[in-house]
Amino acid sequence: MNQTQRAIIHEMKKHPSITSAELARILELTPSDIRHHLAGLLAEGWVVMTDEQPAKGRGRPAHRYQLGSRAKSEAISSLLQAVMKATILTLPENEQTAALHRVAESLAGSTPPSPSMSISLTRTVNRLNELGYRARWEARAGAPRIYLDYSPYENIAKQIPLLQTFDAILLENLLQRPVRQDSTEINQKYHSFLVG
Repeated sequence: MNQTQRAIIHEMKKHPSITSAELARILELTPSDIRHHLAGLLAEGWVVMTDEQPAKGRGRPAHRYQLGSRAKSEAISSLLQAVMKATILTLPENEQTAALHRVAESLAGSTPPSPSMSISLTRTVNRLNELGYRARWEARAGAPRIYLDYSPYENIAKQIPLLQTFDAILLENLLQRPVRQDSTEINQKYHSFLVG
Protein backbone atom coordinates (compact mmCIF):
# COMPACT_ATOMS: atom_id res chain seq x y z
CA MET A 1 0.00 0.00 0.00
CA ASN A 2 1.42 3.38 -0.98
CA GLN A 3 1.27 6.64 0.97
CA THR A 4 -1.83 7.95 -0.84
CA GLN A 5 -3.69 4.69 -0.25
CA ARG A 6 -2.78 4.82 3.44
CA ALA A 7 -4.13 8.39 3.58
CA ILE A 8 -7.37 7.24 1.90
CA ILE A 9 -7.79 4.44 4.47
CA HIS A 10 -7.08 6.92 7.28
CA GLU A 11 -9.81 9.27 6.03
CA MET A 12 -12.26 6.42 5.49
CA LYS A 13 -11.87 5.45 9.14
CA LYS A 14 -13.21 8.93 9.99
CA HIS A 15 -15.99 8.87 7.36
CA PRO A 16 -17.99 5.61 7.21
CA SER A 17 -19.20 6.39 3.66
CA ILE A 18 -17.44 8.75 1.27
CA THR A 19 -17.19 9.55 -2.45
CA SER A 20 -14.01 9.91 -4.49
CA ALA A 21 -14.81 13.64 -4.95
CA GLU A 22 -15.02 14.09 -1.17
CA LEU A 23 -11.73 12.24 -0.70
CA ALA A 24 -10.14 14.36 -3.43
CA ARG A 25 -11.16 17.58 -1.63
CA ILE A 26 -9.91 16.34 1.74
CA LEU A 27 -6.59 15.01 0.41
CA GLU A 28 -6.16 17.83 -2.13
CA LEU A 29 -5.75 15.44 -5.07
CA THR A 30 -7.58 15.13 -8.36
CA PRO A 31 -10.69 12.91 -8.47
CA SER A 32 -9.07 10.77 -11.18
CA ASP A 33 -6.00 10.23 -8.97
CA ILE A 34 -8.27 9.18 -6.09
CA ARG A 35 -10.25 6.82 -8.37
CA HIS A 36 -6.97 5.24 -9.51
CA HIS A 37 -5.92 4.54 -5.91
CA LEU A 38 -9.43 3.38 -4.96
CA ALA A 39 -9.33 0.84 -7.81
CA GLY A 40 -6.23 -0.73 -6.26
CA LEU A 41 -7.77 -0.72 -2.80
CA LEU A 42 -10.97 -2.28 -4.17
CA ALA A 43 -9.02 -5.07 -5.87
CA GLU A 44 -7.19 -5.89 -2.64
CA GLY A 45 -10.31 -5.83 -0.44
CA TRP A 46 -9.33 -2.74 1.56
CA VAL A 47 -12.46 -0.83 0.44
CA VAL A 48 -15.86 -1.71 -1.01
CA MET A 49 -18.30 0.26 -3.12
CA THR A 50 -21.56 0.70 -1.23
CA ASP A 51 -23.90 2.49 -3.62
CA GLU A 52 -24.15 4.81 -6.58
CA GLN A 53 -25.76 8.23 -6.72
CA PRO A 54 -26.92 9.67 -10.06
CA ALA A 55 -24.70 12.38 -11.45
CA LYS A 56 -25.78 15.96 -10.93
CA GLY A 57 -25.97 17.15 -14.51
CA ARG A 58 -23.44 15.56 -16.84
CA GLY A 59 -20.68 13.27 -15.72
CA ARG A 60 -20.10 10.05 -13.87
CA PRO A 61 -22.41 8.78 -11.15
CA ALA A 62 -20.91 9.25 -7.69
CA HIS A 63 -19.88 5.98 -6.07
CA ARG A 64 -19.74 5.80 -2.28
CA TYR A 65 -17.02 3.76 -0.60
CA GLN A 66 -16.43 2.32 2.83
CA LEU A 67 -13.77 0.19 4.48
CA GLY A 68 -13.72 -3.41 3.30
CA SER A 69 -13.18 -6.60 5.24
CA ARG A 70 -9.41 -6.42 4.91
CA ALA A 71 -9.23 -2.96 6.50
CA LYS A 72 -11.63 -4.03 9.24
CA SER A 73 -9.58 -7.12 10.03
CA GLU A 74 -6.42 -5.00 10.02
CA ALA A 75 -8.02 -2.88 12.73
CA ILE A 76 -8.39 -5.85 15.09
CA SER A 77 -4.94 -7.35 14.50
CA SER A 78 -3.37 -5.69 17.51
CA LEU A 79 -6.26 -6.91 19.67
CA LEU A 80 -5.87 -10.47 18.37
CA GLN A 81 -2.14 -10.34 18.95
CA ALA A 82 -2.66 -9.19 22.55
CA VAL A 83 -5.28 -11.89 23.19
CA MET A 84 -2.99 -14.59 21.76
CA LYS A 85 -0.09 -13.43 23.91
CA ALA A 86 -2.25 -13.23 27.04
CA THR A 87 -3.97 -16.60 26.59
CA ILE A 88 -2.82 -19.29 24.18
CA LEU A 89 0.86 -18.35 24.17
CA THR A 90 0.98 -18.47 27.99
CA LEU A 91 0.06 -22.18 27.89
CA PRO A 92 2.73 -24.87 27.88
CA GLU A 93 3.84 -25.51 24.30
CA ASN A 94 2.17 -28.95 24.13
CA GLU A 95 -1.23 -27.36 24.98
CA GLN A 96 -1.09 -24.46 22.51
CA THR A 97 -2.10 -26.50 19.45
CA ALA A 98 -4.96 -28.09 21.40
CA ALA A 99 -6.20 -24.58 22.25
CA LEU A 100 -6.11 -23.63 18.55
CA HIS A 101 -8.16 -26.76 17.78
CA ARG A 102 -10.79 -25.61 20.30
CA VAL A 103 -10.92 -22.16 18.66
CA ALA A 104 -11.28 -23.77 15.20
CA GLU A 105 -14.07 -26.06 16.46
CA SER A 106 -15.91 -23.03 17.80
CA LEU A 107 -15.56 -21.12 14.51
CA ALA A 108 -16.49 -24.14 12.40
CA GLY A 109 -19.77 -24.70 14.24
CA SER A 110 -21.74 -27.90 13.98
CA THR A 111 -22.60 -28.24 10.30
CA PRO A 112 -23.31 -31.90 9.57
CA PRO A 113 -20.87 -33.53 7.15
CA SER A 114 -21.99 -33.59 3.52
CA PRO A 115 -21.60 -36.70 1.38
CA SER A 116 -20.89 -34.37 -1.55
CA MET A 117 -17.35 -33.02 -1.67
CA SER A 118 -18.42 -30.00 -3.77
CA ILE A 119 -21.15 -29.05 -1.25
CA SER A 120 -18.66 -29.42 1.59
CA LEU A 121 -16.08 -27.27 -0.22
CA THR A 122 -18.65 -24.60 -1.08
CA ARG A 123 -19.87 -24.45 2.55
CA THR A 124 -16.28 -24.22 3.75
CA VAL A 125 -15.39 -21.37 1.38
CA ASN A 126 -18.58 -19.51 2.30
CA ARG A 127 -17.82 -19.81 6.02
CA LEU A 128 -14.21 -18.71 5.52
CA ASN A 129 -15.36 -15.64 3.59
CA GLU A 130 -17.82 -14.81 6.39
CA LEU A 131 -14.83 -14.89 8.75
CA GLY A 132 -12.90 -12.35 6.66
CA TYR A 133 -10.83 -14.67 4.49
CA ARG A 134 -10.79 -14.41 0.72
CA ALA A 135 -11.19 -18.08 -0.10
CA ARG A 136 -12.04 -20.07 -3.21
CA TRP A 137 -11.77 -23.68 -4.32
CA GLU A 138 -10.93 -25.47 -7.55
CA ALA A 139 -11.40 -29.03 -8.67
CA ARG A 140 -8.01 -30.53 -9.52
CA ALA A 141 -6.75 -33.90 -10.68
CA GLY A 142 -5.99 -35.99 -7.61
CA ALA A 143 -7.54 -33.68 -5.02
CA PRO A 144 -9.52 -30.45 -4.83
CA ARG A 145 -7.61 -27.38 -3.76
CA ILE A 146 -8.66 -24.51 -1.50
CA TYR A 147 -6.96 -21.15 -2.02
CA LEU A 148 -6.73 -18.53 0.68
CA ASP A 149 -5.92 -15.28 -1.11
CA TYR A 150 -6.14 -13.43 2.20
CA SER A 151 -6.25 -14.44 5.85
CA PRO A 152 -7.69 -11.96 8.40
CA TYR A 153 -4.60 -12.24 10.60
CA GLU A 154 -1.90 -12.67 7.95
CA ASN A 155 -0.10 -9.50 9.05
CA ILE A 156 0.61 -10.92 12.54
CA ALA A 157 1.19 -14.57 11.57
CA LYS A 158 4.91 -13.86 11.09
CA GLN A 159 5.12 -12.51 14.67
CA ILE A 160 3.14 -15.48 16.05
CA PRO A 161 4.32 -18.54 14.08
CA LEU A 162 1.72 -20.75 15.80
CA LEU A 163 -0.96 -18.94 13.76
CA GLN A 164 0.58 -20.27 10.55
CA THR A 165 -0.89 -23.68 11.40
CA PHE A 166 -4.34 -22.32 12.21
CA ASP A 167 -5.62 -22.17 8.61
CA ALA A 168 -5.08 -25.92 8.18
CA ILE A 169 -6.68 -26.67 11.57
CA LEU A 170 -9.73 -24.54 10.70
CA LEU A 171 -10.03 -26.12 7.24
CA GLU A 172 -9.93 -29.62 8.72
CA ASN A 173 -12.67 -28.69 11.18
CA LEU A 174 -14.86 -27.16 8.47
CA LEU A 175 -14.36 -29.97 5.95
CA GLN A 176 -14.09 -32.79 8.48
CA ARG A 177 -11.33 -34.15 6.26
CA PRO A 178 -7.54 -33.87 6.40
CA VAL A 179 -5.79 -31.11 4.43
CA ARG A 180 -2.18 -30.33 3.69
CA GLN A 181 -0.57 -27.15 2.48
CA ASP A 182 0.69 -27.37 -1.07
CA SER A 183 4.41 -26.75 -0.71
CA THR A 184 4.86 -26.17 -4.46
CA GLU A 185 2.91 -22.91 -4.16
CA ILE A 186 4.04 -21.85 -0.70
CA ASN A 187 5.84 -18.71 -1.92
CA GLN A 188 2.87 -17.43 -3.91
CA LYS A 189 0.67 -14.54 -2.76
CA TYR A 190 -1.97 -17.04 -1.67
CA HIS A 191 -1.90 -20.21 0.41
CA SER A 192 -3.11 -23.39 -1.21
CA PHE A 193 -4.36 -26.51 0.57
CA LEU A 194 -5.01 -29.94 -0.92
CA VAL A 195 -8.04 -31.73 0.50
CA GLY A 196 -7.77 -35.39 1.46
